[in-house]
Amino acid sequence: MNEKIIHVLSIDKKVNNFLVKTLKDIIGDKLHVVGFCFEEGVKGPKSAPLVLISGKFLYERARKVYPYSKIISAKRTINGSNLEKLFILPKGKKVLVINHPKETTIETICSLEEMGINHLEYIPYWRGSGIDIRDIDTAISPGMIHLCPEEIKNKIDIGSRPIAFSTFAEIMIYFGLNIEFIDKFAYEYGRRLVNAGQKISEAYQRAEGLRKNLQSIFAEIDDAIVSVDEHNRISEFNPVAEKLLGFSKKEIIGNKVDSVFKDIEGFSSLIADKEKKDKLLNLNEKRILCSYIPLSKESGESYIITFKEVSKIQKLEENIRRVLYKKGFVAKYTFDDIAGNSEAIKNTISKAQKIAKSNSTVLIIGESGTGKELFAQAIHNESSRKPRPFVAVNFAALPENLVESELFGYEEGAFTGAKKGGKEGLFEQAHGGTIFLDEIGDASLSIQARLLRVLQEKEVMRLGATKILPVDVRVIAATNKDLKQLVEKGLFREDLYYRLRVLPLTLPPLRERKEDIPVLAEIFMKKYGISKRLSKEAQYCMDKYNWPGNVRELENVMEYVANISEGDIIQVEDLPLDVNNISIKDRGSNGDRDIKLLIEKLDCLFNLKDVEFILEVLKGYKDKNIRIGRRKLADLARLKGMELTEEKIRTLLKNLQQYGLVLRGRTRQGTVLTKKGETILGYIRGE
Repeated sequence: MNEKIIHVLSIDKKVNNFLVKTLKDIIGDKLHVVGFCFEEGVKGPKSAPLVLISGKFLYERARKVYPYSKIISAKRTINGSNLEKLFILPKGKKVLVINHPKETTIETICSLEEMGINHLEYIPYWRGSGIDIRDIDTAISPGMIHLCPEEIKNKIDIGSRPIAFSTFAEIMIYFGLNIEFIDKFAYEYGRRLVNAGQKISEAYQRAEGLRKNLQSIFAEIDDAIVSVDEHNRISEFNPVAEKLLGFSKKEIIGNKVDSVFKDIEGFSSLIADKEKKDKLLNLNEKRILCSYIPLSKESGESYIITFKEVSKIQKLEENIRRVLYKKGFVAKYTFDDIAGNSEAIKNTISKAQKIAKSNSTVLIIGESGTGKELFAQAIHNESSRKPRPFVAVNFAALPENLVESELFGYEEGAFTGAKKGGKEGLFEQAHGGTIFLDEIGDASLSIQARLLRVLQEKEVMRLGATKILPVDVRVIAATNKDLKQLVEKGLFREDLYYRLRVLPLTLPPLRERKEDIPVLAEIFMKKYGISKRLSKEAQYCMDKYNWPGNVRELENVMEYVANISEGDIIQVEDLPLDVNNISIKDRGSNGDRDIKLLIEKLDCLFNLKDVEFILEVLKGYKDKNIRIGRRKLADLARLKGMELTEEKIRTLLKNLQQYGLVLRGRTRQGTVLTKKGETILGYIRGE
């Protein structure tokens, strides 16, 4: 055997180049190595003393090309590159294993598992495999990472798979080469493993360092923190948790979290959904805010639970608000506080949320009671200025002689009665935040001129000062007046008008969003501690009312009702006179209305079957020239299986009389059907 030639045969060119280079680097001066791959086309028959194929799956194809040559199949191992990246992936994580063809992909998975890297769920992927990858974000490949789908973000190339030690020894024996080459191969093989081991060790040391840093952070945080691993076992328990929850770290680490906290009512439901959320729990006679915080996908199913005493949260908030409330610089409301399902309010909120992202000046236009300051506060709290002050000033409430000193401040001695040391103006105090100029239409022309300078130059000057102060303030102005009309009358500066009207926001009056009345009414009823529902007629009256005072007036009405109404249902007579009068006026004009419209109204306000029954009974008794009382009507209704109590009948008869359909007598005189009532009954019957 004088010819020392070996052919290397594979499917992929990249794999072929790698295998050829491996042999040449070690025994290239003693052995002629030639590579061929099916990817570039291999025509047979060919001849060589020895043929090395990249895998068993190629044997049949190789035999057709080399009918008389000895063929050996290369056993392959894992290179060792980037293995540290695999070890830090969470247990059970789905990862694509990319190779080609299918057989080598399966071999790669087997090699990884044989090396002990078996904590992952391997999904084989080869060219044309058609695997669903929608829930997979990580792929690993032995040098074939170019086959990875573009959607996969995390790609780990573990390097092409080298020839196994046994395959190299078989080649040496076949050609009778010196054993020193085996030593050289073993050295390279060992070097790769040592490098891989070093990287894994470094990764472990980094992870251990991070773990210790995390422990230090946990120890310093004022909240009780419990860290839970992917097996639902407690992995960290900080000192505050020991104190609050009554467990020592030593006795609790490694235990199942649900068994440890099984006696805390509501805890199991907190962790069941595996979604970030907060829940109020009772623990040892304390109210505790418990928060479930899932960690990143890279951390598997692990999560953190924090426990905070509500009393401490409240105390902290009180301290912060005490400081801010001394100056009145807190925006309490957010867009979540603006109630309503109408398109009008939804569109307004959507526009306001976009406005919040800007730093430009806002002009809120709306009638009294539409919620101008509510929107101003929500815009501030949605903006990047949220942590900074929100300062509100109402021009209609400030005396003219105080406006200038309040807005711009003053120096010591600026005027008689000036405070020693001077005073910051509201613009200075709003620095970095938002100033809300309510009822801007009431500002005098002299104040308007100074406001214009602030908007243009972003600077203020205190009264009696010579120094200009720069201010970074977002201005939100509001008015219930037609500023354009005031400009035309010379009562408002045109230049200031356009400076303010950069981002106009018009709030819809309540009469244009009447579908929101039930929602708002319910909110106000809860606010005033009542749980009642509106009768159909009361709801009808509220729908028909024009609401000149808007949402503020609606709140006043519900506060009135909370103090006046009795029973579980708010009747029309429980409403204030302004709202109630709408009902009376409507009823007075019923004689001029289309009868069908009246029937539709009755159907809307009451159960039409109840109306028909009452009118029908009254018609029968009228034909007998007999009046009938509420008790008799209730008895007859009961016989018919209808749920009509005397109280319901009293209310119904009262309203039917106001529509002119019945005539009620005084004290036990009974009720009689009117001519109009007979007409309506005929229409209801379809006669």
